[in-house]
Amino acid sequence: MNRALLFGPLLLIYQMPKTGSQTVEATVRGSGLPHNILRLHFLSRALAAKVQEGLREGHHDGEWERQTLEQLSCSRRIPRVLRLRRWMRVCGFDIPRIEVISAVREPIGLALSATFENYFHFFKNLESATIDACRQELLRPREHKFVQRWFELELKAMLGIDVYATPFPQETGFAIYEGAHARALVYRFEALKSLPKMLKQFLGREVPQIESRNVSESKDYAAAYRRAKQALRLPAEFVQSQCQCRMMQHFYSAAERLEFERQWSEMSAAPV
Repeated sequence: MNRALLFGPLLLIYQMPKTGSQTVEATVRGSGLPHNILRLHFLSRALAAKVQEGLREGHHDGEWERQTLEQLSCSRRIPRVLRLRRWMRVCGFDIPRIEVISAVREPIGLALSATFENYFHFFKNLESATIDACRQELLRPREHKFVQRWFELELKAMLGIDVYATPFPQETGFAIYEGAHARALVYRFEALKSLPKMLKQFLGREVPQIESRNVSESKDYAAAYRRAKQALRLPAEFVQSQCQCRMMQHFYSAAERLEFERQWSEMSAAPV
């Protein structure tokens, strides 16, 4: 096993998909940190099983499959690294706490973004990604429960950091959590533009600029994605169940949640 992973400074960019992880990775890699840096979307067995199921279904492009297999490989070996580091700290070894950068995003916007990012998995081609087809994909209930439970399945179970134990500063849009064996910066997707400020507070060093990566506006599906964001509406009861889940109530104010409901609910669609 890599000694640097076991004993050296380790930074995990460990967050649900479509929350800016590639931008965060590019930015911190350009900041001269001494850390080993890993970018992960999941480590838990529950999410690994879901991803493996996805590999067996649908269509894949080569890059998506490569990245997915890489994530699955990490989900098999990195939990052991985390356990060993925790055990050695308990035994008195001078090993730095793991540093983690994580994020949250409202589940409907996240799901729509992920659907277009992986449209080849859900549709025959981009032309097939109609508003009705996207609507059918987003109404699959099991796709949302993993997002809603991400912090319990991943950050708490794997690193012992319970984001729900203390109130989240909704006005600021980010918070730093200090644990016995790890510390974490958790930000709202909407606060990504403040990344240099967040990283300076978390890592204690200046970050000269944001290195944007994987931006939807630069993708081949950009126009179709913009149309879907503008036109897609979902049943009001379904939208409310997403916007009023525990995760949303913790990270977003009542007014913000109501605004998301208005954005996505069928009741808010403009008359024709």
